[in-house]
Amino acid sequence: MIKLNKVEFYGFQDTTKNVVLEFTRNNNVTIIFGENGCGKTTFLKLLNATFKRDSKILSENNIDKINIYYQVDDKTDKKISICRVNMDERISKILKADKLLNKYSDRFSNDEKKKLLQAIFSQHKIENSFNEDEYDWEDFSKSELQESKSLTLGIDRGSNYSFSRTFTTLDLKNFILRHRKFRTIFEKLDINEFSEDFSLYIKNRNSLNKSLEDFDFENNHIYLPKIELNKITNLLLNKYRVAKAETTSRIQNALFKTLSNVIDDKLEGNESNGINQDSCNLEARLDAGYKERIIDSLSEIADNPLKNKVIELLQNENKAKDNKILQILIYNMAMELKREEESLTSINAFINGFNRHLSGNKELKLELEKMYVLINKKKYDLEILSSGEKHIFTLLALVNLLGNSRDFLIVDEPEISLNVTWKRNLLSLLTKILPNTQIIVASHSPSIAANFNDSLQKIEELA
Repeated sequence: MIKLNKVEFYGFQDTTKNVVLEFTRNNNVTIIFGENGCGKTTFLKLLNATFKRDSKILSENNIDKINIYYQVDDKTDKKISICRVNMDERISKILKADKLLNKYSDRFSNDEKKKLLQAIFSQHKIENSFNEDEYDWEDFSKSELQESKSLTLGIDRGSNYSFSRTFTTLDLKNFILRHRKFRTIFEKLDINEFSEDFSLYIKNRNSLNKSLEDFDFENNHIYLPKIELNKITNLLLNKYRVAKAETTSRIQNALFKTLSNVIDDKLEGNESNGINQDSCNLEARLDAGYKERIIDSLSEIADNPLKNKVIELLQNENKAKDNKILQILIYNMAMELKREEESLTSINAFINGFNRHLSGNKELKLELEKMYVLINKKKYDLEILSSGEKHIFTLLALVNLLGNSRDFLIVDEPEISLNVTWKRNLLSLLTKILPNTQIIVASHSPSIAANFNDSLQKIEELA
């Protein structure tokens, strides 16, 4: 595990101002606190720019030098420095590398050389080449930080939950009621419930493809200044669908694997029918709730006599318990469902944790085609969540989707719109989800540090 111990910025907000932040050493949480204007958000922004080697951001903020003190796996402290390269040295280096420019370099002053270089690079559309070496990244490149990963979240979380209003529940309901041939179909169904479900399905499907465009999961250092709720919702749905699709495929493989074993044993005259009696306990598997989950997974497979027969036997427990072939089949399928549980552990933990803190009988539900809020058995879009609930939903969802592979989680004002209970419990929850990630937050709220008083740190000026 890589852990920051101290970071120094020279030229912080002003060319004459140098600052240092000491990170908490006895746990993985650092809470940067202080009055408005002390530079908490700027510090996080510069830290992210350093991880990303973004010379442009550092230059715009007048940073001349950065010292980073860190350690790997609780071993000896290490230090690296990133310095702005002297302008004369940079110009001289570029001129020497270019034979044509070098030939005429003596005829110009340094300022004239700089303008000349910028004009030439701009003409050839490679103006970034002039700036990319503005800082010396040699120390950084040779350090463990070069391969580190971070997730940085801005303060605009869970806002702008928007979807197309061209299709609503009322539109579908009115359409059904105005056409006789459809009205008869819904005599045995609840039109209101169907309309709500179908409307929610359409909204989710319409936004799914668009939701993935703005997220580059391959980037080692992800910075999300703005996070829209509907995009996060569909990212979770996509992850859930992938896991479910893989399970359906494995269940199908288990079905044919069992059949293959039975055939092989029959040909060899083996009366065991491929059953390992010691490893199979049908009653325990059914009692553990696997029956309904197996039936659900089988339902995703195209209709065929074998699938239908297995479902029929599962629905009749007396027949199922007397069928030795079915015992080994259920065992194989239960093993596949255990693998599904492992792949969905983080999503289930997120939903369960989120539901524990919801107010007003709300319950977040995730199904194959939609995510919704259930209130008194009625389904609602996620827009019904309060602003605080939207903030915590997007934060925890992103941690679920991206956090486990990150060395650093950086969050600006995680307490926004949260009630006191959420503020007090948030960092404890994040440390449970990300035990091997250093969590760095900037906050105005004393409540956020309820269980982490030792983690409070201020940005100090260097002499």
